[in-house]
Amino acid sequence: MKRLMLCISVFFLRAALPAQSVLGSAGEVESAGDMRLEWTLGELATATAYYAGGQVTEGFHQPLLSIVPVSLFTPVNERINVFPNPTAALVHIAADPESGGALQLLLFDAGGRLLLRKQGPAGQGPETVDLSGRDAGTYLLNICNGNGQVIHAARIIKY
Repeated sequence: MKRLMLCISVFFLRAALPAQSVLGSAGEVESAGDMRLEWTLGELATATAYYAGGQVTEGFHQPLLSIVPVSLFTPVNERINVFPNPTAALVHIAADPESGGALQLLLFDAGGRLLLRKQGPAGQGPETVDLSGRDAGTYLLNICNGNGQVIHAARIIKY
């Protein structure tokens, strides 16, 4: 009788759970705009994919990820020169007048926060970005054309 009750209980329990549910000890779902973050603690790993540089473990909230090096998407314009790098304080940006019209400089910290926005015409001497008041670390400098399109990106190391 106990075995029969157990089988019936398992059958109804399985029918009551949706197919994509996760049984974990803790979890949360956060949404902001068009982004959504879901996490659980204590879920089981469902698959592991191995590649030359390591492994990716896939759980219920993790799709199989393709890892692409950032360097493939870093635009480099040969007419723009960012120097010195690494630097202690000042970074100079020299742009060939033929690189086109007005340029906009956007400086980001490693966390992606915009630290500086500066505009100026191309080819009228080097622009200067002062990092002397900033912490040592890695910064990203995006140089945009008049349409706001990134035409050059540089990783700047401040020591």
